[in-house]
Amino acid sequence: MYSHLAKRIMLFLLLLLIACNTNPTYSVTGVILEKNNQKRVMLIDHDKIKGFMDPMIMNFNLHDTVDMDKIETLDSVKFDLVILKGSHYAINFNKIGKRSNSNTFSLNEFSDGNDKLYSPKKVGEKISNVSFTSLDNSEYNLYKSDKDFIIISYIFSRCPMPEMCPATISNIQYLAETFKKKENMSFILISFDYIYDTPEKLYETYQHIEQNYNNIDFLSSVNHINDLYIIAKQCG
Repeated sequence: MYSHLAKRIMLFLLLLLIACNTNPTYSVTGVILEKNNQKRVMLIDHDKIKGFMDPMIMNFNLHDTVDMDKIETLDSVKFDLVILKGSHYAINFNKIGKRSNSNTFSLNEFSDGNDKLYSPKKVGEKISNVSFTSLDNSEYNLYKSDKDFIIISYIFSRCPMPEMCPATISNIQYLAETFKKKENMSFILISFDYIYDTPEKLYETYQHIEQNYNNIDFLSSVNHINDLYIIAKQCG
């Protein structure tokens, strides 16, 4: 009787261990925009990932078993996204269609022919002056800053990928703590979600970080989409 009970307990513990070690997996549908065979990364314009992420364009790491030669740019695909503790991978790709070139985004359509404004700057060149909105709804003008060194990163509050925005913010906090005595240095985190990440939403999510670090500023790009495109493209 004791042996039977012990076996049942061991089986329960084994099943519990397996359940705890199961990585969250999500079904994803999207269109491949770019391939990097060397890094085994694909830029994919994906639909809403139910229970995980809203639609966006982002890079996905590919599992070693994925044959990249069987997937082409503009292929519409369905695949599984597996979330690890500090990373992720995409696996089980199935081609379900093809996107025509006419449906892809063109910067020229946005820039209205003013390509120089949206061209990457070389080292030593100045980026154009841009402005965004701080958490207190005041205007943050990049050239009005009195800091000699400004470190800029890009985030969005709905990003759940562990090695993307959460990791970026954690790294910035580490740097801000390291250089907190450098009064001529500041760290800026600009949200590129110009629809959802209002100053109010960013305040709700990140205000506690700004309170603890006087050298960190979170900025909203809502109503500043052109400023966002300018600085993102000029920074490469």
